[in-house]
Amino acid sequence: MNNLVTIRLLVNRISQIILGACFLHTCAFGADAPIAPTVDQMLSYMGIDPNQRKALMSGEIIYKEIGDASDKELAVGLVMFVKASPDKLADYVTPEKMFKRDTDTTASGELTGAPADKLNGMKFSADEAQSLLNAEPGSDLNLSTDEIKQFNAARKQVTDDSQIPTVAARTYSNILLGRLRAYLKGGLNAIAPYDRDGNVTSPAKQLTIALNASKIVSQHFPMMFNALLNFPNDQPQGIVNRFFWSEQNIEKHPTLILSHRSSYMLPDAILMADRQFYVGRTYNCMQRLAGCFPVQGGSIVFYANRTNTDQVAGFMSGMKHGIGRGQMRDEITKTFQQVRAAIQ
Repeated sequence: MNNLVTIRLLVNRISQIILGACFLHTCAFGADAPIAPTVDQMLSYMGIDPNQRKALMSGEIIYKEIGDASDKELAVGLVMFVKASPDKLADYVTPEKMFKRDTDTTASGELTGAPADKLNGMKFSADEAQSLLNAEPGSDLNLSTDEIKQFNAARKQVTDDSQIPTVAARTYSNILLGRLRAYLKGGLNAIAPYDRDGNVTSPAKQLTIALNASKIVSQHFPMMFNALLNFPNDQPQGIVNRFFWSEQNIEKHPTLILSHRSSYMLPDAILMADRQFYVGRTYNCMQRLAGCFPVQGGSIVFYANRTNTDQVAGFMSGMKHGIGRGQMRDEITKTFQQVRAAIQ
């Protein structure tokens, strides 16, 4: 699996979305908000039997098989009990603090509102900048055909090698801004595919598949499902959408990520989604869903991660998926344990 994907970096900032779900319980709910399923109903939907429920409330983190939705997807689901009220989590889970705690995140910012100036200031080494300006179709970088042309055109404008990092950063900023504006206007349908030298990889298609495979959301939180599927349309009262960029070190390369975080508040539950609709390299996109339900003595947290990567498809796909899911499960479980220890 070392040659397939860096699993730890696929599941980074898990604590942010998990605890964010709990934190948002402190927000006000609309008077006409729909009724969420009870905790018992949610545990039943996930197939957690009475013995597992006892183990869950005793501190065991329960892993549930949720099924890969495509040959390029790694899917993992877990449930845990946290002995902490939502109020206790509030200060711990602000996005700014969570980015600071993530040692793999080198830069980040919120793009909600007017984003143009917020994407300035990127910095690349001379070698990284040169590789961007020399971009070509393939699997090294996640770029559309037009974005590759933008980098190649920018390279022709360089008259001195000292200009390369600045030109590459400016070009990438414009590309990210273009992707963000397209997504804000057209949602999933507006996400440009990655050029794979004769083929394409479509994050829009893969994120749609991942969402359709999330049966608990589609069947029991249909308003949240429709809001995610049809964004920016069909956004009901109670939905809060925020947008972020981050730069992370993935396989020793700076990787730019654009994400859409959506929360749906109900009187007795909160559901959150973190959709990475652009990832600069290594994997294609990611959908993370988390639900938080208050119970006596704390909160029950449900979490599902669907990561899409070309590197688990093709020859020996079954083995790659098995190894990848196992590594993701172990890494997420470890992160859950760290989160719980920090807040209890």
